[in-house]
Amino acid sequence: MNQSKFATYIANLQSRPLMSAHSKHRQLNWEDLKIFLNVYRSGNITNAAKKLKLDDSTVSRRIAQLEVCLGHKLFQRTRGGMIHTKFADEIVEQLERVELGIQGLADIVQPEKDIIGTVRVAMMEGIGSLYLANKFKPFFSQYPGIRLELVTSSNYIKVGYREADLFLSFFKQSGKGIVCEKVGEFVLYLYGTNEYFAQFGRPNNVADLIQHRFVTYIDDLIQMDTVRWLDEVLKGPEAQVTSSSMVAQIAFASSGVGLGLFPKFAIPKGSELMPVLTDSVRVKREIYISAQSDLLAVERVSQVHRFIKSIFELDDVFLNQ
Repeated sequence: MNQSKFATYIANLQSRPLMSAHSKHRQLNWEDLKIFLNVYRSGNITNAAKKLKLDDSTVSRRIAQLEVCLGHKLFQRTRGGMIHTKFADEIVEQLERVELGIQGLADIVQPEKDIIGTVRVAMMEGIGSLYLANKFKPFFSQYPGIRLELVTSSNYIKVGYREADLFLSFFKQSGKGIVCEKVGEFVLYLYGTNEYFAQFGRPNNVADLIQHRFVTYIDDLIQMDTVRWLDEVLKGPEAQVTSSSMVAQIAFASSGVGLGLFPKFAIPKGSELMPVLTDSVRVKREIYISAQSDLLAVERVSQVHRFIKSIFELDDVFLNQ
């Protein structure tokens, strides 16, 4: 964000006040507002406190003080967590603009080589732990002040609620203010080991697979249908082992207990796993990167976004079509 854009941005904020003046309101404290945003996004005090490096009682007290200051309830406190009120929903968008204005100011006063701050990137474990994690060394050499938080989760990440700054998924996200771009495609193949083939035989065609054992995801823990890729090959496969972790699945398959359907990029170098039925068993997935459009104006987020896109564009493993 350049200085001209930032000046316009602040002018717009000034013309649209956060709230109407009220004689009993003391001056707002940005730290209290930041605490509110973290509780709003996480849905509970404990998670917000951990992120802010505060104790639960401090966060709870600061929220209560802010509610008195604003003259409105921000949350309904329940056993299941903090449920935000309609008033909280009404002010959060304006507060996020203020938050981004502060981040944009930091971008202006920091030289590019000294860009600092944390960027949280969420994605499935396989692509995060088994592929992207070993690609970032050149990035940190260029931007040593940027800290990366890599969230590997099989759950749906709500970019709109700022659960992550960037989200890599196998499906297209949509929503207000969300920018979602396709960055590539990849193919999953069926893998097994010689040890497994010696015990159970090597399948010669798809029809043979009904006689084989598999390593796959735990069905009732799957929250995104895009990882039900084995179902596209065989209905009701005989699962010897199920796991919510692709890393664990690859380890089990490498030990010879079953066949697994994995992306080529996830197979470690020197692995005993070898592909079978490559002509007939090919499951394709698209990869998308999503972010809130205003966050892409923050330099550190923009640089991580650009770097991740370049990785996929330059790697032949991903079929950019």
